[in-house]
Amino acid sequence: MKKEIDVENNSLMKLFSENNFTIPSYQRQYVWNEENTKELLQDIFEASAENSGENEYFLGSLVCQRVGDSLEVLDGQQRLTTLYLIFHVMRNLFLKHDDTSYYEALDELLHQKENKAKKLKERNKFNYEIRKDVKDLFDKLATHNDINEIESFNDFKIKSNISIENIINNLIEIQKYFSKKDINIVEYYDYLIEQVKIITITTEDLENAFRIFSVLNNRGIQLQNADLIKADNIGAIENDSKIEYSLKWEDIENYFDGDLDRYLSIVRLILVKEKAKLNLYSEYKNYFEKNSDIKGTIFIDKLDKYKEIYEKVIKLNDNKISNKTKNLLTIMHYLPHNDWISAVMSYYYKFGNVKFDEFIEAFDYMASTDNIIGYDITTKIKDISLILSEIDKSKSPDELLSNEKSVLYDIDIEELEHALKQNIYRKRVSKYILLKIEYISRSNDDVQIGNFQKLTIEHIYPQKPKDMKDWDFENEVELDKYRNKIGNLVLLNRSKNSSLSNSSFVNKNDKYNSNESIDIFEETKKVYNPNRSEWKLDDIIKRQNTLIKWLINNKKVEDWA
Repeated sequence: MKKEIDVENNSLMKLFSENNFTIPSYQRQYVWNEENTKELLQDIFEASAENSGENEYFLGSLVCQRVGDSLEVLDGQQRLTTLYLIFHVMRNLFLKHDDTSYYEALDELLHQKENKAKKLKERNKFNYEIRKDVKDLFDKLATHNDINEIESFNDFKIKSNISIENIINNLIEIQKYFSKKDINIVEYYDYLIEQVKIITITTEDLENAFRIFSVLNNRGIQLQNADLIKADNIGAIENDSKIEYSLKWEDIENYFDGDLDRYLSIVRLILVKEKAKLNLYSEYKNYFEKNSDIKGTIFIDKLDKYKEIYEKVIKLNDNKISNKTKNLLTIMHYLPHNDWISAVMSYYYKFGNVKFDEFIEAFDYMASTDNIIGYDITTKIKDISLILSEIDKSKSPDELLSNEKSVLYDIDIEELEHALKQNIYRKRVSKYILLKIEYISRSNDDVQIGNFQKLTIEHIYPQKPKDMKDWDFENEVELDKYRNKIGNLVLLNRSKNSSLSNSSFVNKNDKYNSNESIDIFEETKKVYNPNRSEWKLDDIIKRQNTLIKWLINNKKVEDWA
């Protein structure tokens, strides 16, 4: 007899009220941290604010095997567990505020009470079999209803279990989130249980369940978005072209090898020109509702065209692009976010290689300034969206590049200089800054900078010198101000850094100059030079001031060595 597979698009109310869940022993531990949980809470809140809360929020899929009266979760346990924790905190908050009906509704989702008439035993509706300590914690959560005592669960944390630690930390994070003044918990609850949807894939056959689980996981956790976007577009195509465009989609999918969601996000920004407010599928669904004529063949052809451009300008396989620009594009990959890719691809899509060098130089300066100053992601994407709009409106590269009012040239020099004077070590943009200095320092016409796999940052004057006598600094307090700044940092590969980082300057200088691989970094060679016998505070300050001038002027204006 054939084992059936059931697929349902469930609201959270339907999903939790009609099912008991078991996280089987073979599952991995609960690894979502506070950042993951806060992002989920905020995404749901922002989705609820759109269209007066009428739009649905798709939370992904859940793959389960039905065993008796319970669903064993094979895929989706991280999100499901987090939803359970959100329900737990909300239930107890409603009790605190005497909202009995809401409290009882959530309590029924978390905890099955005994009902002799229905032959139901009292039980927790969420059963963790991964480890007894975790099961005990969830059993306590099911009946624990004092919102002021979440911290009491810290007793479980001493058991050194990553699942328990994340569960407790996330409970506290959820409670903090709902204490914010702008959160109306009733409105949040109404949207959460009715409009947040999960596609539930259920089978009684374990082999079928594992087969579905393997397909989803081999292709990437978030690829449900891509599958739904594909289904919407292939479904909009006439039958005689479906096979052709299905194969074209598969080619795109294979090219990005498990990273298709990232690529679709890049293209979405080009098309929509604003920061995403919903999950990827919902964003595209809204886009196609406003641009129904693009859905189907036109959209897939666009994806295919942008894939070719990605290969040329992001993978750098266009021989017409100069080495200078290839070097700059390589360095841009070290910016903290990849939203810049959308603007680069959009320009090339419209204008090709015409004045591409000039555009990349101006755009890199703008995008890197946003990152160095430390603008938030919303501001950075807003600037990139403005560039995308300017590209669309411009009839030629000259019109775009000669527009003095363009956001390309709206650079806050004072803020940039202030940011560059601060400690940059361990900042996400630090490798980009040092690579940009390297780019400015060298001749970029002939040599193409490689994609460094072992790039690391070296303190010239060490963080923890082995012996202060080796350095002979008169003003150590002043020195500490510069230790983690640009003037005292260079690039090396990781193997040399670990062995020599705290040695004396003379020792490091001798060792590095005996190893030819140091030659790949021009700025590092200027510091570790056979003719240099010491590294003083004056050297750091002089180098610091010079390199900041380079970065502000976006070119080499003088040299420090």
